[in-house]
Amino acid sequence: MTVLALTSWASVAYFGQPAALLTRLGAVAMTDRDAARRFFTASSAIVTGVTALLVATLVCTTPWLSWAGILNASTPATAQIAQGTALLAICVALLANPATIANFAILAHQRGDVVHATMIAASLVGLLAFAAGVWAGQPLPIIGALMLCGPLLGGIALWLVVARGRLARMPQLRALDGPTVKSMALIGLHFVVIDVATMAIVRTPDLVVAQIYGPDAVAIFSAVGRLPMLMLAVFQAILLPYWPALGEALHRGDDAWVRRVTARSLRMVLAIGAGSAVALAVLGGPFIRVWLGTDDDAITPLVRAACLQSLGMGLLAWLCVLFGALSMFRQLVALLAGSAAVYVPLAIASGHALGALGVALSQAGTLLLFTAPLGGWVLRSQMRRMNFVQPSRR
Repeated sequence: MTVLALTSWASVAYFGQPAALLTRLGAVAMTDRDAARRFFTASSAIVTGVTALLVATLVCTTPWLSWAGILNASTPATAQIAQGTALLAICVALLANPATIANFAILAHQRGDVVHATMIAASLVGLLAFAAGVWAGQPLPIIGALMLCGPLLGGIALWLVVARGRLARMPQLRALDGPTVKSMALIGLHFVVIDVATMAIVRTPDLVVAQIYGPDAVAIFSAVGRLPMLMLAVFQAILLPYWPALGEALHRGDDAWVRRVTARSLRMVLAIGAGSAVALAVLGGPFIRVWLGTDDDAITPLVRAACLQSLGMGLLAWLCVLFGALSMFRQLVALLAGSAAVYVPLAIASGHALGALGVALSQAGTLLLFTAPLGGWVLRSQMRRMNFVQPSRR
């Protein structure tokens, strides 16, 4: 689980291109085929180049990297398998990036149903492969790679689907256009910073616990932490289709639709967040106890913290989609960088003081008390300047 938390940073190798595609390609996907081809070709080249560079760098530097030290693996048995597990898992996670760039082009064409159905099927196949590897007693590096193979399989499947022209449309590749590559890279650079800040907030709790208490302490904490991460995936699946749709509406100047969708999507996030908090409070503890086969006293307070984390994750996803769709890149960079600057020292301090529960509460507190209020105020101010918020009659 500690290595899995580390592999989440592989998404930075996208170089911000998923968000760039949803913003730029989403606005013209239905109206300008040539521009769509230029945007998609540029993003595909950027992601493939960055991935190839990082994989080569990782393979070449692994003999000098101490993954056992990075993962705080103190026992000889753990240190022995840390090197191979980390290397293979990160490489699989990196290779999924160029494979899944097609997903975001299809999302930009407002066909999220095809993407989600394919990726769910691929995730189930990956889960079955992982279970088969465990039952067959395969080494941990192989099991780790199988755990992460779902996105890679799903991305390859979507490339094959759209290459045959079935189910979904996607722009064809064309010769590289220098100015377009530069433009997409500059947009992507903003989202690289956003991705790093988001990963620091969302995916570092396991690493913080491992660094303070060792990887053995990550087991229960990480198992409970999968619950709010599952809800984050649900929020993203629901909200991502709004990104290109809002971009297209902005391109057309449909102010009324932007206002309606902004308010409706926020109400939806709050309703789902409240419902998930109740569900986690009632069912989360029993589920984790059965899943882990333990009745550790730490489970109950961690599940209660997960209720708050889930709502915070939903508001974070909503802000990212709205800021991205309205091309508020710099504001989103500042918001998430500030949130990461608040969260990281708070998590370390509270982790030392309150244990793993303190790390979970610091994440929830940062999202609910800092990120969401400040982000909501910035979003409303920007939309008022763009005439997307009707002034108060008073």
